[in-house]
Amino acid sequence: GNTCFMNSAIQCLSNSCKLRQFFLSREYEVDLNKDNPLGTGGELAEKFFELMETVWGGEYSVSAPRDLKTKIERNASQFGGQSQHDSQELLMYLMDGIHEDCNRVKQKELVPTLESDGRPDSVVAKEAWKGHLKRNDSVIVDHFQGQLKSTLVCPKCDRVSITFDPFMTLSIPLPVPLTRTLKVVFVPKNPLKNPLKLRVGVPKIGTILDLKKEIFK
Repeated sequence: GNTCFMNSAIQCLSNSCKLRQFFLSREYEVDLNKDNPLGTGGELAEKFFELMETVWGGEYSVSAPRDLKTKIERNASQFGGQSQHDSQELLMYLMDGIHEDCNRVKQKELVPTLESDGRPDSVVAKEAWKGHLKRNDSVIVDHFQGQLKSTLVCPKCDRVSITFDPFMTLSIPLPVPLTRTLKVVFVPKNPLKNPLKLRVGVPKIGTILDLKKEIFK
């Protein structure tokens, strides 16, 4: 089937040395939180551990993570079957699942949303992170999460609201080329001159005038 999306996500996590060592050293067993209603009862973490042992144990040159795939399908039916899926979506599911299965917080507190109220960013960010750790504390938080600063300005009263929120992935746009290359045939007005085949670079969103300028350079 088309499971290369799964291979990509697993390879990313498998080659994260901190996460790999966390499982291969069996440190994950200390943090295993089977009673977390947001997790899988520790089953996803256990299947991931078994896969890490197979991949890094040195006994096998290839591995087919059928047990992990089956476990994922049972808890997240959108990844079922043999169809292609979004690798980043699966990566997020795996990281969130491992986080909840290994969350060191057994009883989650209610944490109010903090705003700056004119205080230094460093102070507010530290308070927000402490509040986040009261509900989320795992190997995933340790190595894969950070903070985003959000600034909102009210268009009516100009009040500025600054908050700090946790993130696990960042979507970064790919750079878009600003120019494109065109193949043109330049036919001189003078009939005694031969036509010329040219390759010219013009703005991606350009005009005939831009093309003329490049030809006559």
